[in-house]
Parts: sequence; structure tokens; C-alpha cells
Amino acid sequence: MSTPQRSLRRRIMIWIPVALIALVAILLLVGLALPEDFAYEVEREIAVPPAAVWAALHDPSSHPLGGRQCRGVSLLAEPGGSFAWREDLGASRVDYRVVESSEPRRLSFEAKDDVVPMSFRADLELEPTAAGTRVRVRVKGAIRRGTFHVPFFRLAIHLGAARKGLDDWLGRVGEDSQSAGAR
Repeated sequence: MSTPQRSLRRRIMIWIPVALIALVAILLLVGLALPEDFAYEVEREIAVPPAAVWAALHDPSSHPLGGRQCRGVSLLAEPGGSFAWREDLGASRVDYRVVESSEPRRLSFEAKDDVVPMSFRADLELEPTAAGTRVRVRVKGAIRRGTFHVPFFRLAIHLGAARKGLDDWLGRVGEDSQSAGAR
């Protein structure tokens, strides 16, 4: 290999890691500049009656909010007997606690991550329709300063990853509810 080719190869081998470090730094700074508070809404029509959707929403082992990241779900004992569960996501765990329940129309729960300083409240409304059930979910929460994860989580939420994850979760709840109804 000639000297100019070696020189070019060395420059490329130096600039690729420098560019990657710069990209991570930019994403970190953008994430830090985003607001702590977030809110979003997802709505989906599910082709089963509200009672079937309600039952599916109360089965976190079959329908974890963490989706494929979830490695396990355990039910938690809560004072006053409210429904609560923990999802093990590997690097962290998220605790969920039902704070309002009006079967089969409204379900609200709060969630708190044990690693990332993130918490949120989700309010689910179920409305009967001619085709089945319209589910509307409103989420409000915050990701406070704390760990190196924070800017990346804020950026992901700002770019719509949480909204898409919630929509995917509702899709799985709907598919499983339809399958259970067909049996």
C-alpha cells in the first residue's frame, strides 16, 4: 500500500471515532436542553367490547407496557388493595400503581422508574363504539435531572418513541383481546 493511501486510512480511522463522539455530545446537549415535563396522547380503536379490553388491561403479565424490553412482571401488594405491578426491564424496573378505576370506562395509573428519574401518570378512557372500543390514553410526566440516561430519554420522548411504544402496546392489547374472544 502506498504512503498516501496509508495516510488517508489513518485520517479516516481517527475522524470516525471523533465524529461519533461529537454526535453523542450533540445529542446529549440537545436532550439536556429539552423540558423536564412531557405530555402526549394516543387513541386507538379495538375491535372487541370494553369488558374484553378492560380484562386485558388488568393482565400486565400478558401485556407489559415495556413490550419486548420487559423481562418479567410481578404483582405488588399495595396498601388499600389497589392494583400494582413491577416490570423488570433488565437495567431498571418500573413500578405501576392504579390510582383510579371505574370499570369498564376509566383507568388511571402512575409509574415510576427506579433508575431513570422518570415518573408519569396515564389516564385511559374506554368508549364503546359500533366496532368495539375506542381507547384514549393521556400521559403526563417528567424526567428530572439525575443520571446520564436523562438527556437520551428526553430526546426519545420528544421524537415520539414513547407515543409509538404506547400505540404498539394498545395494538398488542387489541390483538390479544380479539384472539381471546375468538376462542
